[in-house]
Amino acid sequence: EGSARWSEIWRVAALLNGVRALRSAQQDGQRWALAGAAARDQLCRFMGTAPWSPNPDYSADGASAALLATGWLNLLPLETPEMLQTEKYLEESFKHAGGILAKGGAHIAQTGIFLALQKKRDPLLDVVSTFAQFASPTGALPEVHHVQKGALGEGDSLLSAAIFALMVLDDVVVHKDGLTFGGLIRQAHDLPTPYGKIDILDGVVQQSGVLQKG
Repeated sequence: EGSARWSEIWRVAALLNGVRALRSAQQDGQRWALAGAAARDQLCRFMGTAPWSPNPDYSADGASAALLATGWLNLLPLETPEMLQTEKYLEESFKHAGGILAKGGAHIAQTGIFLALQKKRDPLLDVVSTFAQFASPTGALPEVHHVQKGALGEGDSLLSAAIFALMVLDDVVVHKDGLTFGGLIRQAHDLPTPYGKIDILDGVVQQSGVLQKG
């Protein structure tokens, strides 16, 4: 059940992003846009009743936080009632476990998705620092972090590390006049953007023009 929901989330995201990739081909772009819009209209049906869970027999645990990616990816409006109800339910889990509870501790990747959605609602929130607190003393981001036991497992969870990178990249806001940087990214080389690759040194963008610093 959970896999079917994720498959639909990625399908809708691929269709909608395909529209951007096919802007130069008007006919194909229009066809993809219609398919993406139709799929997005049906997405709530795949998510189930609120609070969202990957399986009707499960509680709204860490897996529900993963479903909030629909808001992070701009597939569903942030004010979708089911999304608001799921966030409210998960906030209690976050308060008691220090993160979204799953597998006996705070599930790092799913906690990251939950935090990323909070950042989307309030761009001034420093959710990256909160997320980084779940790292082990060596800086690795595990799959699960236990309040008493610390990091469970060794090394990085690839998903947790990827979520961390995406949360940092959320500091770059794309708009029609260029890019706005919040100052979170301290150093980068050949960072790809819709306006070309850029370098960042000590938080300062090394390329001018359409780029703006927030």
